[in-house]
Amino acid sequence: KIDFSDDDITWMHEDGTKLPVNTDPLSASISAKQELRDQIMVIDRENPSQTILSVDAVPIQQIDQTVLLIVINDITHIHEVEKLKNEFLSMVTHDLRGPLATIRSLTQTLNHQVSPSEQYTTTQALSEEAENMSDLVDNLLNMARIESGAIPFDPESCHIIDIAEECKRQFERSRYGTSHRLHLEIHKNTPFFYADHLLVLRLLNNLVSNAAKYSPVNRDIWLKASRMKSNAKNIVVEVVDRGIGIPKSEQANIFDKFYRLATSQQNGKPGAGLGLAICQYICKLHGSILTVQSKVGEGTVFKFSFPSIG
Repeated sequence: KIDFSDDDITWMHEDGTKLPVNTDPLSASISAKQELRDQIMVIDRENPSQTILSVDAVPIQQIDQTVLLIVINDITHIHEVEKLKNEFLSMVTHDLRGPLATIRSLTQTLNHQVSPSEQYTTTQALSEEAENMSDLVDNLLNMARIESGAIPFDPESCHIIDIAEECKRQFERSRYGTSHRLHLEIHKNTPFFYADHLLVLRLLNNLVSNAAKYSPVNRDIWLKASRMKSNAKNIVVEVVDRGIGIPKSEQANIFDKFYRLATSQQNGKPGAGLGLAICQYICKLHGSILTVQSKVGEGTVFKFSFPSIG
């Protein structure tokens, strides 16, 4: 049930343009004895928020009067998804255009004679921008595979130390490897577990890269693993940083597709808002849930657990 008054209603065309004030398509439909198809009615109240309806009406002539058969569908969610899609496309276009413009400018610099030190700085910047683009495209492709059900899932016996060490090697070769330090704290009695090695590696890579992205330069990051204290049959894995932290008001949304922290938008940090959504999907695929604990100005802890073998 939707409670509203006439003052709350705005009638609109399908393209989003408003009809003239005091226009009532339902009354006009009765007067002209014409059908009304896909007319958009927006109910805008202070609380609750905006509701968007699609209205169809068919005038039916009775013996002594005309009655109007009205069908109303709530399409608010459809419009929200469409708005999200448009914002996402705009954001991806911006995030691709930025690195491309930088790469173009840097390659022009390399076309001129520069000193070895300038050449090194330029090639490092080129590498970083290329990596930004690669991360964005990888996340887009991974999310497409997830949504189509085409992502491979090949669980096997794994040990977290093997995956963590591979993650550290890749981190040290990445654009964050020279500005942040990743420490491994793997308890010696941590058991084997059953998982897809490549997916867990992708999960850890995303989490440690995310930690570096939102941490000041030269801040340390920790990748920890041990038996869960409350359930020794499970192993618990944590990625800990001392970065800027996540506001409490945003923590419930960070695993949603395309969600980006307000601070990352304000600071122009690259990304499609897919990394943590992919991490959560990988955890759920293994029967786990990725959780977050964070305090602004103090840092963040991402945590998940897997059942051990034996």
